[in-house]
Amino acid sequence: MRPLAIGLLLFGCGGNVANETTTDASTSDATATDTGGPADTATTTDLGVPRDCAMAGMCALVPRSCCGRCGVATATDQIALPRDSVGKYRELACTSDGGGIGCPACASPPDPELQAFCRGGACVPVFVPTDDVSSCSSDADCVPVHGICCGPCDGERTLVAINRSKISEFNSQICDPRVDCAACPTPSPVKSTVRCDASTKHCVIARAL
Repeated sequence: MRPLAIGLLLFGCGGNVANETTTDASTSDATATDTGGPADTATTTDLGVPRDCAMAGMCALVPRSCCGRCGVATATDQIALPRDSVGKYRELACTSDGGGIGCPACASPPDPELQAFCRGGACVPVFVPTDDVSSCSSDADCVPVHGICCGPCDGERTLVAINRSKISEFNSQICDPRVDCAACPTPSPVKSTVRCDASTKHCVIARAL
């Protein structure tokens, strides 16, 4: 595969997140988030690409391997990187995986519950239903928001449940501050329902598709 095609693979296959989630994840902290896959605790990737970030909104989620699942990250094969380093990492990952093999063509919708946040000066993968942005004490704490920026903002497949007090923080983390677009507005009304899970004390969503 040519380097240009590799660098564009992420965007051609559905965005920076995947359409599968897991529930065996632990809450993220300032240095790492366990989302069911390998822990990302180092300041660089295993291919030497820095994870450093200076501010919220500068990180993207990408597959750790060359192709991932249809070229987008899943909960068991993901890595959080500065947006500007995505192309470089993809090229290195595919070269180390053999290069030239190519990845299957597909279109995978983004999974709003898988995100990349800038925390403690490093990009970390985040599973929203176990992260602080979704912590809650009652159903009244929870609201549905779109987990994407720049749209399209129609439909409910990109909704995720978070704490209403964390809307601004969440939007700042998922939106690139250099791009002239905003997070999708909070939908109203919606068919999907949100609640505070009594056992986990995190907001969860029953998404209406």
